[in-house]
Amino acid sequence: MLWFEVPCLQPIPDGVLGTAPEDPAVLEADRSSLRLAVSDDFSTTFCHALVDEYRIIVCPELVGRGTELFTADTVPAQLRLPGAEAPGLRSSSATSERHVAAWRATLRKSFVLAWGALLWLVNVWDYLLVGTMVREILMGSLGQLRYEPVDKRIRAVIGGQVVIDTDRALLVWEPKRVVPSYAIPSRALDGAMRTRDEEPAGDSASSGVAVAHLGDRPVYDPSVPFVVHTTEGAVLDLRFGGAERRAAAFRPVDDALGEYVIVDFGAFDEWYEEDERNIAHPRDPFHRIEIVHSSRSVRVELGGELLAASTRPYLLFEAPLPVRYYLPPEDVSDGVLQQSPTRTLCAYKGQASYWSLEDEDDIAWTYREPLREAAEVTNRIAFFNERVDLVVGGRRLDRPVTPWSRR
Repeated sequence: MLWFEVPCLQPIPDGVLGTAPEDPAVLEADRSSLRLAVSDDFSTTFCHALVDEYRIIVCPELVGRGTELFTADTVPAQLRLPGAEAPGLRSSSATSERHVAAWRATLRKSFVLAWGALLWLVNVWDYLLVGTMVREILMGSLGQLRYEPVDKRIRAVIGGQVVIDTDRALLVWEPKRVVPSYAIPSRALDGAMRTRDEEPAGDSASSGVAVAHLGDRPVYDPSVPFVVHTTEGAVLDLRFGGAERRAAAFRPVDDALGEYVIVDFGAFDEWYEEDERNIAHPRDPFHRIEIVHSSRSVRVELGGELLAASTRPYLLFEAPLPVRYYLPPEDVSDGVLQQSPTRTLCAYKGQASYWSLEDEDDIAWTYREPLREAAEVTNRIAFFNERVDLVVGGRRLDRPVTPWSRR
C-alpha cells in the first residue's frame, strides 16, 4: 500500500477528519492536507504522498486487483473530499517541468552515489583478493598516539627509595615510537611534578630512521631521547625529595590519557614489574623473541674476508627486526674479532657485550648473562646483518636497513 499526501483547494470540513487520535482511520490531518481519512459518502480509507513532484492518489480498496493511480484529470468524484472541487494538483506542464528538474537532480545524486559505491567495491575487492602482510597492519598505526593498560604492579626507584608505585600504569607509544614508555596516574605523582618555563634541549625536529621492511616509515628507536616528543603536550620536571629529574615527564593533550603523565624510563635508577627488574625500557606485551636451532650453513663475510662459518646456528626471531644468526664462538675465524668496551641493554635479552674488527667498531655482540627468554644464546656471537654479507643456505642475503645500519 502506498502512502500519499494530498493538499486540498478548500479547507477540509471538521467532520471529515475523524473523531480522535485513537481512530485508526486518522494518522495525521490538518485543514489543508490529508494523510489518512474516511470519506463520508464513500467510506473508503485512502492514502496519498508526494512522489517525484506528482500529486497522486491511491484507492486502497482497489489494491487487491492492482493499485490504480489517479491524476488531477482522472480522480473519481467519490474519492474527492466533500466541498473540494478537486485535489490541489499542479497543472500538467508545471508538473512536467518540476518532474524533469527533480529527475535530473535524482540522476546527479544517483551518479555520485554509484561512483562512491564503485570505489568502495574496488577497495573491498582489493582487500578481499590481495593479501595484507600482518606487519603492515601492526605498523599501520605507527603515526598515531597508542596506549595499552598494564596489569602489573609497576615501581620506580631513585637512590634506593621507591618513588613510584602503581598498579594502574599504561604503556604509551608516541607517534613514530617503536618502544613504549610508562604512563603513570597523575595522583601517583602528586607533589612531584613541576611545570617547565622553557623547552628542554633536544632535537625536536628529528625525522627518525626510514626502515625498508616497515614500508620505509620513519621510526624513533630507543636512541632518540625522551625529550623528543611527537604529540602535543606539556613537558614537566619531577622532584622526589632532593632528587630532581628535569624534563622527565610529559603530559600529552589527549582525552584518553587526560589523567596520566608519561615518564622517562632512563631518569630513574631502577624499574620493577611486580618483583622482577626491568631494564632498557618497558616491555611491549605484543613483542616476543623466538630461538630456533638450525643446521643450515651460514657464512659471514666482509670485503671478501671470511669472518665466520657454521652449520649449527641458532636463529633468533624478533619481528619486525631481521633474523639474527647466533653462532658458536669456535665457528668464528681466529683472531678477527677484538673485544669492545661497548655495552647495551635489551628489555628482552639482557646486556650485550660487543666485538670489533680493526676498521669496524661493534660489528658483533654476545650475551654472557642473558635474561631467561634468551638463555639459549648465551656466549654465542651474532653479527649485524646490516653491516656484513650473510650467505645462508647458499643464498646471499640483502643487507637490511634498520636503526643499526651505517648512517
